Amino acid sequence: MHKLIVSLVRLEKLDTLTSALRKERIAFTYSKVKGFCGEVHLYQEDMHERIRIEIITEEKNVEKVKEIIMDHACCGLEGDGCMSIYVVEEFVRFS
Repeated sequence: MHKLIVSLVRLEKLDTLTSALRKERIAFTYSKVKGFCGEVHLYQEDMHERIRIEIITEEKNVEKVKEIIMDHACCGLEGDGCMSIYVVEEFVRFS
């Protein structure tokens, strides 16, 4: 069974995280996204730029991927990001 891991991380963590994923030969896609979060700002409530990383992996690799994301995407600040894990009903590779 495959899982889809979707993580939203700070833009400045992109290079560090993608380097770690490449080193472990974990395939991923990413895109820039904007959204409103529950973070509190003194002067304005604005849209935040984040990176959305998507990884489809076998269930046996989920913990390893989660560890890589947590180790390389977190900087200890409010709004570091989030991660969701979904069951993939069907996965087909194109050749």
